[in-house]
Formats: sequence, structure tokens, C-alpha cells
Amino acid sequence: MPRDTFSNFIYAFGAARKLLKRAHDAGSLIEGMALYASLLDGFLRIGLVLKRQLKDGNDSIDDTLISQAKDGKFYTERQIYRMALQEGVIDAAIYDSLGRLYDRRNDIIHKFFLTPITYDPSAMTYCSMRACSSVCTTSSMRSRLSRVWVVETKGREELDVPQKMTRLRQWCADATEASKGEGGTRYGFVYVDQESFEKHKPSSFAGLAGAFREYQEA
Repeated sequence: MPRDTFSNFIYAFGAARKLLKRAHDAGSLIEGMALYASLLDGFLRIGLVLKRQLKDGNDSIDDTLISQAKDGKFYTERQIYRMALQEGVIDAAIYDSLGRLYDRRNDIIHKFFLTPITYDPSAMTYCSMRACSSVCTTSSMRSRLSRVWVVETKGREELDVPQKMTRLRQWCADATEASKGEGGTRYGFVYVDQESFEKHKPSSFAGLAGAFREYQEA
């Protein structure tokens, strides 16, 4: 059964995380670079969606940000970077870092035979992880949001999930307490398992947060 656009977009984050772990475990660092770049693009797209929802006070989603129909309108990665900068999702420093990562990824993926690339695992991994982490944790992004959500996705139930969710719940409580002097951002989490997601099929993040309440209570 085909999934709707929003569901497909959310599923991609879980799939990318799983593939990235495989790449790290296998030492497949070029594959890891490509996946980091894809995750960055996804983070910025959902950041733009949330930014506009907060600005407009609604839960609408621009499908052109989260899908690419054949022969339809779409945004390239470079365009997404510029839009994220212009709309205040990221600052100029993060934008410059993303540009360097984009160029490095292109050298590796598209110009492997044409440029004097060396297989330097530490530089490749550090560049990717630093940019990815910066997009997720930049203070300029936190200062504009009154609420930050951590979404934990699972394709199958694992025995240590309850323990992980207990730690995550405590982390959110600690982060909320620590941010009181920086604007009072509230941190929360949502646990999303595949079976329930297929059953409920939320059409917005508000619907997702409202429907998935497992592990919320201590």
C-alpha cells in the first residue's frame, strides 16, 4: 500500500539512521558521507516546515518541501540551504559549513576520478558529523523555538526500549531545566513504532505528538 507524502518523509529518517549505523559498523565512510548529506537536507526541510507552522499558527505542510513528484516543482539541496538561512532556521556560520560539506560530498560522489581525493576517514567523518550536529543544536535555532521535540522511531520492538525511553525522558527534563535561563525552551520526545504509525497515519506533527504518548509518564 503506498504511503502518503508526510509518512514517507518521516520513514526516511528512520531508514537513513539504520543505513548510517550499518555504514559506520562496516567502515563504509563514503556511504556514510552520502547519508549524512541526505539527513542534513531532511533536517533542514522539516525545520522549514516547523518554522512556517510556528510563524503562521497552523499545521499546514508544503508538499514541495518533503517530496519530489515527477515533472513537478522541487527544491535542490542548495536552494534548501538558502531558504533555511533566509527564513532563520540556521545562521550564516552553519550555512557556510553546509556549503563546504556539499562541495566535499560532490567531490567524493560525482568527481571521484577527477579530483585528487584521499581516503581520509577522520576528516570525512568529522566534517559530516560536525555539520549535522550543528544544524540540530545551533543556539540560533533553539532561541526561536519554544518547544523542541526528539522523535525516536523504531521498526521493531527491542528489549531495551523502556530503559532508553526512561533516559530520554530524563534528558528532556534536564534540558528543559537547563534552558530556563536561555529563553525557556521546553524539550519533549515522541516514541513512534512502525505498527502504530501505520495504524494512525498522522497528517501533521501535532497529530503525531498527540497520538503517540507511550513512555511519556515516569
